[in-house]
Amino acid sequence: MPTSTTQDRFPQGIGPVVYRGFVDRSNTTAKELFVLPAYSIVVGVAVNGKAASDASSSADISIGLMSNLCNEILSAYDVKTSGTGLGLTVPNATAGSTGSNTFTVGSNAMRIGAKYAETGSASSAGGPWEIYLTVLTV
Repeated sequence: MPTSTTQDRFPQGIGPVVYRGFVDRSNTTAKELFVLPAYSIVVGVAVNGKAASDASSSADISIGLMSNLCNEILSAYDVKTSGTGLGLTVPNATAGSTGSNTFTVGSNAMRIGAKYAETGSASSAGGPWEIYLTVLTV
């Protein structure tokens, strides 16, 4: 028996939805950004930073499930260097602990959050970072 394709189920195709949220240096515990509907598929992440963090050793953001480690979609993305912490960037690995470049929501809607972490001397500048998730909803 042939397998069903997207074309079979959705002849007009599936349009992406973009979710937008913010994380800043004060969000050292997960901050809820939005709720993704059941069966959604995260297919892309973009980060737009106003300024790179000036933490002395490292600074990063993570995105994921509020109910877990908050790193399943993007894990420890560097926002200290001007190449990744400043301006619009597209991380090349968009799934933290899942090991693939997509993240699929199960049969229940999921609360998605983001958090900031730094090491070394505390930062006094940097961010905020705007988070864009491109999601297919079916």
